[in-house]
Amino acid sequence: MVELLLLAAALSADNFAVSIGYGSSNTRISPGMTALLNLFCSAALVASAQFGKRFLQSAGPEWGTRVGAGCFFLMGTLKIFEELRKRRRKKQGKPEARLEHLEKQLHPLEFGLLAVSMSVDGIVSGVFAADLPVTGGEIFFASFAVGMAAMYAGTAIGKKTGQKNGGNGALFGGILFYLLAFLKLT
Repeated sequence: MVELLLLAAALSADNFAVSIGYGSSNTRISPGMTALLNLFCSAALVASAQFGKRFLQSAGPEWGTRVGAGCFFLMGTLKIFEELRKRRRKKQGKPEARLEHLEKQLHPLEFGLLAVSMSVDGIVSGVFAADLPVTGGEIFFASFAVGMAAMYAGTAIGKKTGQKNGGNGALFGGILFYLLAFLKLT
């Protein structure tokens, strides 16, 4: 069981870091989206644990690293462009009301990329989880619970960070996504 909790914590490190980025830019991830994201990631881990060995033997584990890194890189680029657009509009004196509304909610495209990038780690890690002496339900519950806790803790820390640096979190979030992409590739 300790190995399972360590696996869940390792897989949730990305959730934690990503949530810090969203929290610092005051982007709200609704409880429903948080639960859906963690359901998706946990289900991917369980499915991979059940079928992981056969699947990864044919595909090779490096594909997951590349897909996850690519998604994080794309998300980082989106966040940095969001910050640049916001700064340009501010210089031009254009109203921010519409942009502020968009920044407060997680965009569905960004949510989809986040779900894919987060679940790829679970799919790749399924090989390890398949060897653990636990059931699929235990894997799911541990992954879901730790993932939810990581996202809420990361968001809270990010909000405090964003308040201290004036809410300039989109740039910080973009840099975090680039860092995650780089770490996946190394």
